[in-house]
Amino acid sequence: MYSVNFISEEYFTDLTVKVSKSYRNTSISNIANLVFSELNSTKKINIDPTIVSQDLVIPNWTPFSAMNWLANRAISGSYKGANYLFYEN
Repeated sequence: MYSVNFISEEYFTDLTVKVSKSYRNTSISNIANLVFSELNSTKKINIDPTIVSQDLVIPNWTPFSAMNWLANRAISGSYKGANYLFYEN
């Protein structure tokens, strides 16, 4: 019998789900919410609003990879010079 400790259900779902979608004229915070919903998680996610609507394509990535990529492109609508970080605790 195997036991895996300290790994969430979302991590296992991330291994099997791929996101391959295009988004037109949408903020990164809205896209991040849509990508997170692909995990079918009951956990709450905290996403600050972003500015600048963009046209983006996520090319067959796992939701966690897509979220990290989106975090690198995000520009905060509330804080000057703020960077984003995606993590799970």
